[in-house]
Amino acid sequence: MSENPFLRILKDELAEREVFFEEDRTYIGLRVPISFPAQKLAIFVDPCAEGCGCPEHYLGMVENDKDEPYDANASQEGSIAFGPGAAGQANVGDVKGAPSPFGPDPTRCSARIEQENHRLADAGWNVMRFWEHDIDRSPDEVARRIYDELDKA
Repeated sequence: MSENPFLRILKDELAEREVFFEEDRTYIGLRVPISFPAQKLAIFVDPCAEGCGCPEHYLGMVENDKDEPYDANASQEGSIAFGPGAAGQANVGDVKGAPSPFGPDPTRCSARIEQENHRLADAGWNVMRFWEHDIDRSPDEVARRIYDELDKA
């Protein structure tokens, strides 16, 4: 399996800033692509086009709980911070509707993501998740947000 190119871009951006991290380590049975074990911070890059419910790239007929059309421009965080020190919790499983043209129903992927977040949080880890499009638009901004989170630890 080849590495996600957006993950490689982020790793290169962090290395360029001399932010040292562990690559592809396993903690509590979960593979974490970028980790900072001393600060207990795990970083994930979620795919926009694999049915994970990306708010910008999930093209299915998506509806919210009020049966109104899903608005990709509505206030959405570009990343998800989760865990004991996280500023807020995104509702990872809020995207509902028809099956994705890209693959499985996003609620299945969202459930897996939420389970990973909870397992790591229960073990004392903070989790930051970014969509591929966040890195595509501004890898330096994503790296800065990670650096800022490490600064808090």
